[in-house]
Amino acid sequence: MTYGILHAILQQGGLTMAKTTLSDDWGLTTYQINKYFEAINADLHTISQETPIYLDETQRGVWHANSLTTYALQRLGLLYLQRSNAFLVFEYRFLYSQQQSKRDYIDSHAISTPVFYATSTELDKLLHAAGFFTASGDGAEDAEYTLRLHLFELYYTAYTGVTTPFPSMNAVVEELLQLCADFIGAPLRPTQITKLSLFLKLWLLRVKNGGTLAADRLDPTLLDKPAQAFLQRVQRLLADKQPVSARETNYLYTFMITQGLAPAIAPEQLRVAFPAAARLSRDFIQALQSQGELIDRSRLNTSQLHISLDSIHLQFTTFFIEPTTFIDPTQVSFFQDLYPGFDAVITGFIQDLQQAGTFALSQNMAVNLYFSYMFALISAIPPRALNDVVAICVDFSQGVLYSDYVIQTLAAFSHAHIVIEDNASDTTDIYISDFHSDLVDRPQVIWQNPPTPNDWTNLADMILAIKQEKTKGLLQGRA
Repeated sequence: MTYGILHAILQQGGLTMAKTTLSDDWGLTTYQINKYFEAINADLHTISQETPIYLDETQRGVWHANSLTTYALQRLGLLYLQRSNAFLVFEYRFLYSQQQSKRDYIDSHAISTPVFYATSTELDKLLHAAGFFTASGDGAEDAEYTLRLHLFELYYTAYTGVTTPFPSMNAVVEELLQLCADFIGAPLRPTQITKLSLFLKLWLLRVKNGGTLAADRLDPTLLDKPAQAFLQRVQRLLADKQPVSARETNYLYTFMITQGLAPAIAPEQLRVAFPAAARLSRDFIQALQSQGELIDRSRLNTSQLHISLDSIHLQFTTFFIEPTTFIDPTQVSFFQDLYPGFDAVITGFIQDLQQAGTFALSQNMAVNLYFSYMFALISAIPPRALNDVVAICVDFSQGVLYSDYVIQTLAAFSHAHIVIEDNASDTTDIYISDFHSDLVDRPQVIWQNPPTPNDWTNLADMILAIKQEKTKGLLQGRA
């Protein structure tokens, strides 16, 4: 409840919430509201660092949060998770049950025997209700694989950006990270270190706790000699710490491929090793090519796009966790306006995925997938392949330097919906110059001085209006 209240306050522009809202929307009595005020401030004090984080009621009847941020809320969420009896039982069940007796575990943690067993029963119900044991994607046949994926999802969501779990494992993980960096031939980036470190820790904990995969995740014949040598080094490193089988190092290498930490496998090998990912890429390309009204298929080179799609779908069908970033549905409209052709393809494709029911897509997953597809299309498809681009001719009487300045600025403006023309023609949508021309029978923008921010804003509005009109006409023509 306290986390939910603070989350709701954080969504408010002024970081405030009326006590009447707590009463009306949360069903709290005055006594409960006062108790929550005290409890929340005690918890906020616990996570405060240099700057105090606290609630005040300087305005009567209104709570105001001071220094409350998303990062602070993440730390508070982890604090609540680590405090809970359910989390203690959860960690025992999945990470320590084969290494330590229940009696020893209970004695070493602040939990009573009756509470431990009661919580175990309730936890099992919650996990089944949440689909914790339900597979999706390519892991349907392997219960251990599904379990590891959901463990990774939980810990990645709870800990990333806040702190590092299982610090006692840092030393061996540092050695493994160095092996990975040596194999890749480049230093790991911070985000790669964070994700790979957590994966390695949970991987080793599950192996140590007796978790066994049903099959190789990647056909061993697809491992080239450098990959084989790397995985053998991993086994040698772990031999006297936590021995792992070839199947387990195969699992590690599969994760590295899906995260872009190992060389991508050839398309024909991808189809064999990851059929679900290959099928999704193929279906998406077909959906794109069918959008002939908005996209010129003769100018469409799908090679680079296919590479990006394979990367998206590898993660989606193997190690796709519930995202916590790039999930704001209100930001989708920005791309819908600028890239309506892409939006039509992406929206239709995601709807087909949801209707097929093969993948359980939450709203966050769907929005995150939308952005992934959008960025892939923007990066891979040239403006000339779009039929709804806005053609702009820039022609300043002062010469090429003036024109080049505007052209370069336009290029950074938005490459995917603007095409620059060398001369005014029947296809020109906007003519930009320092003088009006009777020779040009197209909309004209006249800048006799360097354009101001307001000039650029007005041009952006004009471009967007023309583009939307073009798109509307193309779609009506299809209908």
